[in-house]
Amino acid sequence: MTSISARGLRQWLLDHRDLAFVCILTGDNEELKADLFRDTCDVLDISVTDPFRFVRLNGETLESDPSRLVDELSAISMFGGSRLIQIKTSAHQSERAIRQALATPRGNWFLLVDSQDLGDADWVSGLHAEKGLAVVACGAEGSGNFHNFVAGELTRAGLTFDRAAIENLIALTGEDRASVRGEIIKFVALLGSGGHLDAVTVRDVVADASSTLAEEVAAAAFAGDCGALARLLDRIAVTGSDPGQALGAAHRHALNLSKASNKQWNARRDPHAPAWSAADIRSLARALGASILQCRSYSPDAALIAERTLLALGQSARLKKR
Repeated sequence: MTSISARGLRQWLLDHRDLAFVCILTGDNEELKADLFRDTCDVLDISVTDPFRFVRLNGETLESDPSRLVDELSAISMFGGSRLIQIKTSAHQSERAIRQALATPRGNWFLLVDSQDLGDADWVSGLHAEKGLAVVACGAEGSGNFHNFVAGELTRAGLTFDRAAIENLIALTGEDRASVRGEIIKFVALLGSGGHLDAVTVRDVVADASSTLAEEVAAAAFAGDCGALARLLDRIAVTGSDPGQALGAAHRHALNLSKASNKQWNARRDPHAPAWSAADIRSLARALGASILQCRSYSPDAALIAERTLLALGQSARLKKR
């Protein structure tokens, strides 16, 4: 058995095409696991939409049909090529599945086991003599590992870049792989493949996305859509955006509503106009302004203050609709 880093899995697969047959992904970093699964499919040239070459099994299936895995390992792809079997299950079922795989004659298949933390499982260490079997720890990534991930994605997209560009991108998106990939798509559209990415471009493009997100948060709060508001605030937290920016957007919207109310709701197309009186809006604008000042005075707690204020606004708006 080989213990390899997440970064080294792709190369391990490339170097051991004829020998590799089982890989265990252990830990709770689901984003990292998803990326490693994608790399595995890429190296094996297997699409998840191909039912003849890819099978996904869960714990419930393995529990109800203990022989299902052996059947899948023994099957042959109708149109040739290797087969990939992915299992996502508990530590106990992982052990049983791997032992079944070890007892099955090796064919043209690869087993990818996605399980919880197996660091303390005695049976894992007992597999040390098995060749072609690898374990990848998928825990929290260090700053260096995530930096390498971003650099790798930019290179794969055909972009050259400055170190400062990577630092800015990580700071603006947070250590969220999906957000980084989304921004890289924008960079490629803007610069073209082979373009050069610098820190200024990163700041301009990602900051624009942050501004759009802030406006969406403010709109959800005023609409009283607490479910959408909670999801958007989670996005802000994940991407490392500033909740204070959303608070500022809400304050601007309240001021605009206040101006409209002074004209007897001439802007009747505003969806919030029927729910708020002129006095309500003036009070709301003052409260949001006070929260902004409080954020500036207590900067360590600014994010918490902004989130609480926006959630309170959303709950108040929801009650107004009843």
